[in-house]
Amino acid sequence: MSGSFHVETAGQVFDLSPGEAWFETGPDPVFAASSKSEVSYFIRLLVLPSDFLGRRSGRTLHKEDEDKVTPSTTELFIDVPITIQNTNVAGR
Repeated sequence: MSGSFHVETAGQVFDLSPGEAWFETGPDPVFAASSKSEVSYFIRLLVLPSDFLGRRSGRTLHKEDEDKVTPSTTELFIDVPITIQNTNVAGR
C-alpha cells in the first residue's frame, strides 16, 4: 500500500497508512476513500467461491453512484481456482 485510505465497513472505521490492512467479510458494504493529497495504492486479496472466477467481485451499493467517474485503475494479477486435497490420513 502507498498513500493512505479511509475505510468504513461493518460499523468499523479505519484510517490506514502503508503496511496496515483491514478485513472485509464479503457481503458487508465497504466505503474506501483514498488520500486527496497523495497518490494511493493498495493490494486486494480475495478468496471467493469458484463461480466468481473471471468476474468482478465488487458492486456499486447505490444506483446513483454507478455513473460517477472515479480516478482509479484496477489491475488483475492472478485469478485461478484453488483446489484442496483431502489430507485425512486416518486409516493409513
